[in-house]
Amino acid sequence: MSLATVSTCSATTCAFNQNGCTAPAITMNEGATCATFATLDVRAKGEGEGAVGVCHRLECVHNDALSCTASGVDVTAAAACDTFEAR
Repeated sequence: MSLATVSTCSATTCAFNQNGCTAPAITMNEGATCATFATLDVRAKGEGEGAVGVCHRLECVHNDALSCTASGVDVTAAAACDTFEAR
């Protein structure tokens, strides 16, 4: 199974945002916010696209057995999943 990529991330205060998400895999929690969001004094090392490893938002149409099936995920400045769609 391929992971849904983080298409955009506007959470500029997140340590994983370096002109886009560089976390290997993020977790979206039940509140539809990124649980991987971290405000630290250092930027995480990494290159490439972040992906959604796990999604706890069971009422989302893109959630299939805790995996995100969206073609891409947009994360807002408040670290919320902007791709969420209710079933």
